[in-house]
Amino acid sequence: MALLDAAALAWAMDSTNDIPSALAAYAQMRRWHVRLYQFLSNVLTPLYQSDSSIYPMFRDIGAGSLGKIAPLPWLLAKLISGQLLLPHNPLLLSEKAGRGEAPGHKFV
Repeated sequence: MALLDAAALAWAMDSTNDIPSALAAYAQMRRWHVRLYQFLSNVLTPLYQSDSSIYPMFRDIGAGSLGKIAPLPWLLAKLISGQLLLPHNPLLLSEKAGRGEAPGHKFV
């Protein structure tokens, strides 16, 4: 997630000369991805950090079984790799890198 944060911040800084506006744009770009991670963390934490003997059983059976049902493997891979809920065109950085450009900023 740190790389996604860095990319969103670079995009935001590249789009304006105004730091407050860039920070607001950055926060908006990352909002839904961060909210999704927070929601999943709240839901799944008890399965991994509970003193219950039942939760781990549900986790092991559920994760093993559900992880094989389409489209969940694809969805999980997209979520973990940051390709789900992208704030911008995913090719933006690779296109700039291919031309030898780095996402710059206009702040002096």
